[in-house]
Amino acid sequence: MSGLSFTCNEVGVRHVGAQSGGQPALRDVSIVVEAGEQVALIGPSGAGKTTLLSALSAALRPSSGSVDIGSKDPWQLSGRKLRSLRSQLFLAPQVPPLPPRQRVATAVLAGRLPGWSLMKSFRSLLFTADAPVAYQALQAFSLGEKLWYRVDRLSGGERQRVSLARSMVSDADALLIDEPLSALDPALAEQTLRALINHAQQHSKTLICSLHQVELALDHFPRVIGLREGELIFDLLSNEITPDAIRELYFGYEDEANATSVAPFVSSHGNSDEPPKHSTRCI
Repeated sequence: MSGLSFTCNEVGVRHVGAQSGGQPALRDVSIVVEAGEQVALIGPSGAGKTTLLSALSAALRPSSGSVDIGSKDPWQLSGRKLRSLRSQLFLAPQVPPLPPRQRVATAVLAGRLPGWSLMKSFRSLLFTADAPVAYQALQAFSLGEKLWYRVDRLSGGERQRVSLARSMVSDADALLIDEPLSALDPALAEQTLRALINHAQQHSKTLICSLHQVELALDHFPRVIGLREGELIFDLLSNEITPDAIRELYFGYEDEANATSVAPFVSSHGNSDEPPKHSTRCI
């Protein structure tokens, strides 16, 4: 397992049904993510973070520009090779599509479906295989005791963590995670993010994670990409990000009244002598 690299070259995306002349979801975004990197995406709601993750997972074809995944343009591949490439990618949406009547163990092990034969996939619905593997993944998120629960007995935050446990059992080389902390309290958010990053590092997987929790992004990811209104605002090491960069990303430089509200998010990351702060305050 060595991760996958991603190269976006002036990627633009305009969603089907978008108003003619309206602003695209992504506009001329160019980034390179090396295999095995851990990168956070931040930015206001509607900035294009989810759209970028969809493009990186070969689930959404760019309207302009190109996305190379592992040095391959997915949209130039045959159907069989495209399916093979997609099996190396795990996209975890913010709202996980978990069947409500399914057992948690089965839901987690669905992360292995791309590598299973049709017969084994069918058998797993009737007789749960590899339950210890599912249990170990759930334990990383303090959910081991929920192994045999039905999904519809879980809270929203528990369902979110079950989806992340699914990513841990997959054979994917790259994990693309969309807002994994939105339904979690601060303590669980910290634990969940640590579990994801530790797993990616231990298995040399590429991890690209969108977050609204700015300080957690700065605390835990060596590199942070900022998007606003579909455009790339910055692509920096976390210890290079200044209050001005965050203010531009979320408010624009003209909004000086908000300058003090964003300073705490970066004061402990190479730009101040203050001791580190740990919170999950969102913008």
